[in-house]
Amino acid sequence: HRIYNSYNWGGYLAWRGIPVYIDGRADVYSLGALLHELVGGEAPFGGENAVQILDAVLHRPPPPLQARADDPRLPQVEALVHAMLAKEARLRPASMTEVRE
Repeated sequence: HRIYNSYNWGGYLAWRGIPVYIDGRADVYSLGALLHELVGGEAPFGGENAVQILDAVLHRPPPPLQARADDPRLPQVEALVHAMLAKEARLRPASMTEVRE
């Protein structure tokens, strides 16, 4: 399902040429950020102020997870979390069902 993002909230998106529709991949991204912090012990994007953090979110890949290196599941978890944090929504899992699978 797609949800209309009204111009009261998303007008700046239209100005930048970004469609003002959101779908479940926004939630997938949020869960990816949360999982990165839970597994890796730190937020996926950091900075000393809001501008630096936003720049990291928009332009930098998430860092590798700093979890227990001896856990054989880590490469699969890291691949999933990084897919969930893809900059382009079309490259993320399309739904939480897809994440679960």
